[in-house]
Amino acid sequence: MTWHAASEMSEFIDVGGLTPGSVTDLAPVDFAESSISITPRDAVSRVRPLDEYSMRDMPKDKVGFAKIGDFKGLENEAIIVVDLPPPGKNGENRAEHYVAMSRARSVLSLIFWSVNQVDGRSAKGSDERELGQCTFDRCIAS
Repeated sequence: MTWHAASEMSEFIDVGGLTPGSVTDLAPVDFAESSISITPRDAVSRVRPLDEYSMRDMPKDKVGFAKIGDFKGLENEAIIVVDLPPPGKNGENRAEHYVAMSRARSVLSLIFWSVNQVDGRSAKGSDERELGQCTFDRCIAS
C-alpha cells in the first residue's frame, strides 16, 4: 500500500501538474499510525500533517495529511484516501466514507486493503490481503 500512495502523490504532482498544496492525504487514523507514515522517505518528505490552523490555510509546498473526521467541511483539488476500512453491513463507517469521498474537487483516489474471503476463509487459505486501488472511475486489484 505504501508504494501505491507514494505513486499516486507522484502521479498527481510530477505528472499531473498539481501543486503539492492542492493534494491532501486522508486516513481514519493519525499520521503516525497511517500507511502514509511508512511510505518511502522521499514521499514522506512531501507530506505535512495538518493541524487545526494549517487546515484552514493549506500549505502550498507540501501534500497535506489529515484524519478524515478532522477534514469534515473542507476540500482540496485532489484527495488520496488510505487505510479506510470497508463499509459495514449495518452501515458502520458510512459517515466516514461519505466525508472521505466527498472532499475532492477534481480527483479522488482510494487505496484500500480487502481480505479476499471465500466461505469465511481467504481464497488462498490464509489471512492474505489483496491491495486494491480506485482512481477516478476505475478500480484495480494488484
